[in-house]
Amino acid sequence: MPNEPENEKPALLPLDAPRVINLNVKGRVYTWRFRRITLEDWRKYFTAIVHQTLRVDGVKEDVWEDETAKVELTDAAVTAVEGYGDLSGAKNWKSALPLAHRVAAAVVLRSVGRSKSTGDESAICDLVEVRLDGCWSAGEDGKMTYYEGLVHRFRQPSVADLKRFNFEAARVRVVGDARNGVSVYPPRQAIAMKIYDDLIESVEGYSVAGAPLVDVDAIKREMDGAHKAEAAMALFSSDGRIDIE
Repeated sequence: MPNEPENEKPALLPLDAPRVINLNVKGRVYTWRFRRITLEDWRKYFTAIVHQTLRVDGVKEDVWEDETAKVELTDAAVTAVEGYGDLSGAKNWKSALPLAHRVAAAVVLRSVGRSKSTGDESAICDLVEVRLDGCWSAGEDGKMTYYEGLVHRFRQPSVADLKRFNFEAARVRVVGDARNGVSVYPPRQAIAMKIYDDLIESVEGYSVAGAPLVDVDAIKREMDGAHKAEAAMALFSSDGRIDIE
């Protein structure tokens, strides 16, 4: 399993830096080194997740399978591993690595979510602020660096933006009929990545080449795809209950 992230107060998250992940399995540490994960890598990952409803003689069965997508993401981006001994005898060293380790590494690469610390959501303004927390890479001490309160500021989504997101997210492809067939659901994260680029205005907490990420075109080009998807999806969802008094 991955090491637990340390609650440190790091500087800016370096989007362009290679990533290092240490897996601690029964007291033994395995080090994984990755090239930068591109936006195309993330698109392939999100679209490879299988979300379907199968119908056989009128009986429905929901299917969710994402481990294959995780393994494919890991295999595409890993450049080296340490702790496994001599892998030179393997025809394909990546395929020789344990599947469970390849899945665990992808879980860490994908480790980003809505922040526990949020701004003043009651304020009326032209921009919406979304904050994310996540771990990124191991430092020189081998511990994962954890980033809190990464800020993404968006233009307020319009009714047309909401309709577009809901329409595309609900566009189900059906093969067969009501008794025997397959309903294939679209990847919401891939849709969110597109909407991110349309609405993003500024970010805080990220850097490229050692400098803060400030230019909108640079944000669209440089921002990590998993962070894009998570931030944009937060625009169209609520993580709290609204009571009517």
